[in-house]
Amino acid sequence: MTGGPATPAGLVGLIGALGAAGRRLFSRRLAQEEWVTRARLRPPAYGVLLTIERLGPVSQKQISDHMGLDPSDLVGVIDILEREAFLTRGRDPQDRRRYSLTLTALGRQRLRQFSVIAAAVEEELLAPLDDDERRTFRALVQRVLEHQRQPDPPPAHASRGV
Repeated sequence: MTGGPATPAGLVGLIGALGAAGRRLFSRRLAQEEWVTRARLRPPAYGVLLTIERLGPVSQKQISDHMGLDPSDLVGVIDILEREAFLTRGRDPQDRRRYSLTLTALGRQRLRQFSVIAAAVEEELLAPLDDDERRTFRALVQRVLEHQRQPDPPPAHASRGV
């Protein structure tokens, strides 16, 4: 019997444990950054900034949908990012009821800093794998995720007019 934590049974458990290990490493590494602790940033801030960069200008709903975050959890993160001047929140010119989020120059700078930290975490997390294994692992995970992003088929009863 080893002194370490028990290995979860099944692939779903292993994936969950790997995700938890990655989040734990990322949180620890962020806690070492003065600018992160001063602003009281949490790990989802990185995902929000990354999503705005990739999709922006973008609505809070689009970020919520893209990241799978509950909208009420997202509001707090966005409030912090706006307070720290990492993003601007303005009315969407296409739909005045909606807010549109855009990165600021400081937000882009902080995103680059987050990305350096994320790369270091990835390096630590994947340390047991060689370069070929990392490429294969990444390709397989991306393929599984691409499959999961496909739209769900309509319910069977929808085609019967029920």
